[in-house]
Amino acid sequence: MNSRKTTAVTSLLAALVAGAVTSPAHALDDRVDIPTDGGGVLYPVDPATTCLGALDEKLAALRADGVDLGAETAPMTLVGVFCWRPHQRGLLYSTAHVGGSGAPAVYGPILAPYVAAGRHTGVLGRPLTDPTLRPSGETRSAFQGGIINAHPIYGAFPVYAPVSALWQRADNEPRFGPPLAAPATMAGGGGTFSVFDNGFGAVVPALGAWLDYTGLASEGQIAGTFSLYGGASFTGAVTTQNLGTDSPVRFAGALGALNDATSSVILNNVPATSSVYLFENGDLTGRHVEVSGAPNRGSVRVASLSARMDNRTSSVLLANHGTASLRLEQGALEEIVAAALDAFDANTLAQSALEAEDATGSLTWVDDATVTIHPESRTVQLTRTAYLDVNRDCALIFNCNADGNVRFDVWLRPQVSGPYTVTVDFVQGTATSLSCDGRGCDQRADMLRTLFSQAGVASGIVSAVNTALDGRRALLDLLSGACNREINVRRVNVLPGVVEVVLADTAAAGQCAATQGGGLLDTARPIARVRYDDGALQAAGVSVVYPKVVVNPLPVGGVIAR
Repeated sequence: MNSRKTTAVTSLLAALVAGAVTSPAHALDDRVDIPTDGGGVLYPVDPATTCLGALDEKLAALRADGVDLGAETAPMTLVGVFCWRPHQRGLLYSTAHVGGSGAPAVYGPILAPYVAAGRHTGVLGRPLTDPTLRPSGETRSAFQGGIINAHPIYGAFPVYAPVSALWQRADNEPRFGPPLAAPATMAGGGGTFSVFDNGFGAVVPALGAWLDYTGLASEGQIAGTFSLYGGASFTGAVTTQNLGTDSPVRFAGALGALNDATSSVILNNVPATSSVYLFENGDLTGRHVEVSGAPNRGSVRVASLSARMDNRTSSVLLANHGTASLRLEQGALEEIVAAALDAFDANTLAQSALEAEDATGSLTWVDDATVTIHPESRTVQLTRTAYLDVNRDCALIFNCNADGNVRFDVWLRPQVSGPYTVTVDFVQGTATSLSCDGRGCDQRADMLRTLFSQAGVASGIVSAVNTALDGRRALLDLLSGACNREINVRRVNVLPGVVEVVLADTAAAGQCAATQGGGLLDTARPIARVRYDDGALQAAGVSVVYPKVVVNPLPVGGVIAR
């Protein structure tokens, strides 16, 4: 920020000296003589005057384009790195006094939702672009903290970052459709969610952001409840809470008195295509038990959670598996990762990074890649060790290099990015020195930081894994073609021990996937199964109760009396 500001101010000063910018009138004593060959004269820069000039210039440009914001309703206000001014039919912003270019305006259908969101003091922050008309007929403006999308039929609503970035990237968003409401608070999850015409976008600080495609007929949308009981066989204290597509998690704080005090559980209206996971710890970690739902709005009743999970539940997660999915368990992911890492040129990356150290070298993998799946952050952790061989001119020192093993840890978050594409995003990573030999070891931290930068190993790992995943696009496209285009990437579930890519939600699509998938897809959806993290299945004390069908016969003559 400071370097950009300095550069911008320097450019402005140079322009003033060259006479390219008209300076305001000042008293003679305010002038500053610049000792240059041209004997240039520089007047002090007044931020308020600079910003005001930019706003007035933008106002005139808008009027020339047929956009009239009307008279100003309050004077310009300077707020740190930007200034703003309200008008009868819009708002003007500028960062000209710190070298910013342009002066974005907020007007038209974008104005009302921006004001409702708190203007520049709200989540969205200040505007970055003018309202832009898109080929679809929608109008969109970008802000520091997201976007506002105005649809001619559905209305104008904000989408907050980082969901906005995922939505705009996901096949350029036509499949998800426009937002239908302003972001809402996620009950019990500590986050927010946005409803789109054909899906949901959500962000929870602990879990990050994700998109769920629910289909043209909302066939992938679910809503149910869970009831936790303090005693076995549904006795004692009880808490009942909603779970659904827009709110799939509950952390310890939401469980109240039943946190670490649950002995039995009932699921209501959770379909057989979905499961509820009860975790030992409040952040979706530790021991867990998976309870799958039942069809036809049946209630799954688990009279006892057994000694393994009795009085241990501290967080809850709902997962919608759909009717067909591709399950990538740890072993399968490790094969994908290993092939991806072997395919990219680590030596070239190492040599590029070492140039800053006046050295050359190589990077060679010395063990197999391992994968750890983290449901609590919706991430996949990749770990692999490499030997870093540094070659530097050591002069009189016998060994000034910094050779040794380095462990790379990279956390990636898999995301829906198109009908047939899953993309992984870099979340965080570390490069840890496990061994080092040579006088250069004191500088090894800087070397590893350079080596691991987004332009280095981290970027290479992300690119390699995405290339490997993208190689499955043709297979998914082929399968979808055989199933009337109903097979597509709908959700990515990061669950204990598995990353699940959901490909279908309807019964017909699931049946087609089972027939055409060649055994590669998971289509089994057991009813009321209780499975613990140690692999044990519970049969006793598990039952399903279906609601009674009530028939109201018509009175004699078929006329209902009023």
